[in-house]
Amino acid sequence: MKATRNVLSLAVCIALCATSIAYAVEGNSADNGQVKQKILKETDDYIIVQPERETKPFFSSSNKSGEGWWYYQKDPEPKKIMKKKPKVTASAPAPAPKAQPKPKPVEEEAPAVGSTKWLQQNIESYKQLAIDNPTVENLKAFLYIQKLAIDRAEQFAQAGRMAMQGDPLLDASSKTPLGGSANVTRDAYISQEQKRLLHKIFKKVGVFYLFKDRCYLCDLQSDVLKDLSNAYGITVKAVSLDQPTEGSVSAKNFPDYDIAPELRHELKVLALPATFLYNAETDEIKPLLQGMVTASTFNSRTIDAAMKYNWIDKTDYRYVKPFDDAISISEMFSMGSDFSKRVQSKGGKDPYGKNTNFIAPSELVDMIQDQKYKEIPKDYVPRGY
Repeated sequence: MKATRNVLSLAVCIALCATSIAYAVEGNSADNGQVKQKILKETDDYIIVQPERETKPFFSSSNKSGEGWWYYQKDPEPKKIMKKKPKVTASAPAPAPKAQPKPKPVEEEAPAVGSTKWLQQNIESYKQLAIDNPTVENLKAFLYIQKLAIDRAEQFAQAGRMAMQGDPLLDASSKTPLGGSANVTRDAYISQEQKRLLHKIFKKVGVFYLFKDRCYLCDLQSDVLKDLSNAYGITVKAVSLDQPTEGSVSAKNFPDYDIAPELRHELKVLALPATFLYNAETDEIKPLLQGMVTASTFNSRTIDAAMKYNWIDKTDYRYVKPFDDAISISEMFSMGSDFSKRVQSKGGKDPYGKNTNFIAPSELVDMIQDQKYKEIPKDYVPRGY
């Protein structure tokens, strides 16, 4: 019995020691661990948290009052924790860009005294000086400079007259006569050539004439076309855009008219009367004019249109122009022509040092004359008016 009691006492002692050790370990763990917290509110600057109630083990070393697990405890007060903001360090301002030194303007060399550029730059200065301070010396200086400019102009004109003498490429009288009686004779010849050419054109080209009722310009134009039709044998096909009334002059002049309002859109007619040219050989309709014109204007425009649409050749067209362009040099210098390329290959700096494709005057004159006389056909006959 005594041995049994000793064994039981030893077992109880071991159980109590184990329980004490377990609660001691749990208490230390609670003391050393972090207390859980519940977030109540959060802003950019702070956080309000509610710590959870801390339950102390009964045998904990901190539970000296012996509160136990079921003892009433108040909830901890909410805590306000301020957020740490990163420190903003002001960055140093970027260094200002260094000012670049302005390049010194290059002074242009003064023009030579007596040159055209010198006159242009100084004649106004001498004039202003003479007006602001009208002394005898200032007035004389300005008048001498002015006389120099006038003398240069007279010398230029005299040299020009001498340069044109005997050169048909430069003499204006070679293109068109100068003088009242000569002009009258020229106009008569041109009128005669126009009639000859119009007869030739209207043998293969007719007139397509559009009009409408109550159009006084159409009535006037129909009278002109009626006279021209009788003079040159023009075939006129008249088309009305609406139903003509009994008093329509256009319908009276051309009683075989048709009514076709749709042609206004097809031929893009914006004004009346409208006149078109019809080439029976090529089956082409080409616009001539929209509006009323006189007979002479109608004839000249018809000839220009025939040349534009290649219905006549340059030889015929040459004789009805007010001047003879056979001696013109404009086509020689057209961009990209063989002649302009040859001239450019000879170019260089001008007498003043600038690269302007300048050609020596004597060489340029020889090149122009040689080229022009090569272009004139051997059977060329001057028209004489």
